[in-house]
Amino acid sequence: MNKWKFLRIALITCVAVSSLFTSLEPKANPAINLSALGVIFVFTILALLFVVGMQVVNPLSAKVWHMPDWNHNPFSFKDPIQFFHLAAYIMLVQGAVVLFRGLFSILRKHSPARYRGWGTNWNQACYASF
Repeated sequence: MNKWKFLRIALITCVAVSSLFTSLEPKANPAINLSALGVIFVFTILALLFVVGMQVVNPLSAKVWHMPDWNHNPFSFKDPIQFFHLAAYIMLVQGAVVLFRGLFSILRKHSPARYRGWGTNWNQACYASF
């Protein structure tokens, strides 16, 4: 296995494992509404296009970039698209792990099976949860 492929897999695995221990509670106070989320989304796309577009005048950047490949150095200044490829996979894995954790916590929280076998009545458990 190529050392760069191993490094990418190791980084993605570390992010996935650390996402298992991330708090699922929202950090923003007050919570972010949909309009703010839309502004953040649009700004992020524009900022990414600006950063990639600035590579045209960057003297360290190569004239021709390689297609993203797991076997190339993701930290090369000559080929920055490799870094964005790695960053996209890291964000994708982190989002997927947190999404599945959130779904499983909701299912586990509202499942009647969690009250069976503990000597509690289902109606009492429902009443106590509100």
